[in-house]
Amino acid sequence: MSSLKHLKHKNHEVILFHVLEKRSERDLDFPDQRYVFEDLETGASLDLIPAQIRGDYKEKMAEYVTRFKRVCRESKIDYEEIDSESSFDMGLLAYLNKRKKLL
Repeated sequence: MSSLKHLKHKNHEVILFHVLEKRSERDLDFPDQRYVFEDLETGASLDLIPAQIRGDYKEKMAEYVTRFKRVCRESKIDYEEIDSESSFDMGLLAYLNKRKKLL
């Protein structure tokens, strides 16, 4: 967020497209069986059954997204969440239509 704020401070127009897959990344919607999740950046792995943590995970994820939205709003940065399972161009078109109405 500090990089985005820096760009905004330098009078750049900043738009954050937060691309997430709603089903897996937002809702942790996996069949109830054991999975090994691996962090692609650190290589750390976690062996679990998604149903055991789904409620807490969704709550933490909602807090995470809310924090992003709040910081963007406070910094006058446009924030748009896009589900990677849907068409990106439709998400972009929705954003542009919303923005057009604001002008």
